[in-house]
Amino acid sequence: MEREYLFNTDVTFLLPTDSTEVLIAGDFNRVISQADCTGKPNTSRALATLIRVMGLCDVWKTHPHIPAYTHYTNVGASRIDRIYITDPLQRRKQGLETVAAGFSDHFAVIIWVALGGISILQKARVCRMNTTLLEESSFRKIIKKQWGKWKKNIRYYANKVMWWDKLVKRRIQHTFQREGAERNRRWRELGNHYYDMIYRVIRYQSPQAEKAIHLRKLKVKII
Repeated sequence: MEREYLFNTDVTFLLPTDSTEVLIAGDFNRVISQADCTGKPNTSRALATLIRVMGLCDVWKTHPHIPAYTHYTNVGASRIDRIYITDPLQRRKQGLETVAAGFSDHFAVIIWVALGGISILQKARVCRMNTTLLEESSFRKIIKKQWGKWKKNIRYYANKVMWWDKLVKRRIQHTFQREGAERNRRWRELGNHYYDMIYRVIRYQSPQAEKAIHLRKLKVKII
């Protein structure tokens, strides 16, 4: 009842009265769809009504095979950490992901939104590459293999300067960016996998294991 009162009264009181874009984010501790949890959903009619009346969009489009739960317990998982935004902000959305956070038992939800217009006068963009990748032999082999392919295209350009500027420089940038993005993706998957394993251990551990863990914690505190 207190949470329903929060969505019906307190949240609406905090909203701006003038016409502006709105972003509401946090741990709602409730869901409004069965797809956002496993087992019996703990829904909130007040939250669903608030989102519908304000015309807000859930930034995360639920996929049946990629639920992206943000909180795990010993009885199930749910996506109670969400971000709601107005439609103009939704159209400016550049990216979205969930990240395991070591300081919390919830996953962080991160959104990238492009704000403001594009200025006519802009500074030249500088591409910063992660040069530490060159310290790894596997990545140097990738560059060497690609270099051989790029050299075959030199005959299509008037000179080597044009070949370098129009082809090679861009391909090198793309290779670094692609490799960096792939490694970041693998790190996120590995972190999410470790957290998932931890929650599974917590969920399925026996009463004896729970007692042993509790005793170890007491021992640490005493020491």
